[in-house]
Amino acid sequence: MQLSAAAADLTAGTVGGCLGIIVSQPFDVAKVRMQTSACAASGVGQLLRAAVQAEGWVSVYKGLMPPLASAGLVNAVVFLSYGSYIRAFSAAAADGAPPSTADVALGGAFAGFTTAFISNPTELVKCRQQVDAGTVRPGSLAVARSIYRAEGAAGLNRGFASCLLRDVPSFALYFVVYEWAKSGLTAALSERSGSGGGGRSVEVGAPAASSKWLPTLAAGGVAGVVAWTSVYPVDTLKSIIQTQPGASAGGGLVGLTQRVVRAHGAGHLWRGYGACMARVFLQASSTFFGYEYAMERLATAPAR
Repeated sequence: MQLSAAAADLTAGTVGGCLGIIVSQPFDVAKVRMQTSACAASGVGQLLRAAVQAEGWVSVYKGLMPPLASAGLVNAVVFLSYGSYIRAFSAAAADGAPPSTADVALGGAFAGFTTAFISNPTELVKCRQQVDAGTVRPGSLAVARSIYRAEGAAGLNRGFASCLLRDVPSFALYFVVYEWAKSGLTAALSERSGSGGGGRSVEVGAPAASSKWLPTLAAGGVAGVVAWTSVYPVDTLKSIIQTQPGASAGGGLVGLTQRVVRAHGAGHLWRGYGACMARVFLQASSTFFGYEYAMERLATAPAR
């Protein structure tokens, strides 16, 4: 029995999301610690070495369980939301043609909006775990319970506005850049091999357009870097809000931005950028590879 387009999106999104998190988690630990000034290390390598020396190898996978547990769900929702939007509203896709750039952007924005409701609370727990430099490691549920006891239900949704401000535009850019880069790289490789051009890659509910995974990996990494660069200062503010209760009091995001810049300079908003980009390239590459590969396998699986 062949899976429906929505079920295929959910399954492939789960595979891609989990793969991306496992590959990139150590760089996420470094990013969050640098953003929140939880350590004195100045570089990614220095930070990770210091963490391993002080806390053991497990330290580079601190906070893994919340994003790993949610990665499948988050990316399943991302690809399902994107795919559902394209199937419902793209006139081009309805005719069997690739969706327009505007449709891709709107589909990505819709995906970012829907997933923020899942990603924000899980990122809150993850960030609280990552900035804890102690050797006693409370589990994700223990951290969530402590937040609830101290701050109530609203505490588990801390930073939601900044999460929306980050995810809606970044996911729009994420899918647009991925489609553009994947199509261009596939076409270039096809020209070199004399086999003709290439089309859109994330063909909603359809198998991957090419079995040549280099364009998928490269385009995914580039898309992730471009998308995150566009909203990185917002992510820094979100990390501060989620790890320092009361940080956003007085002026909201604008007030917090002004206080951070006055206290530490504008460069602080970009702290941890190198760690983030290393993580993002690996995660986005792995996520799109996992998604495209799973879609191809699902499409070619024998019907039962």
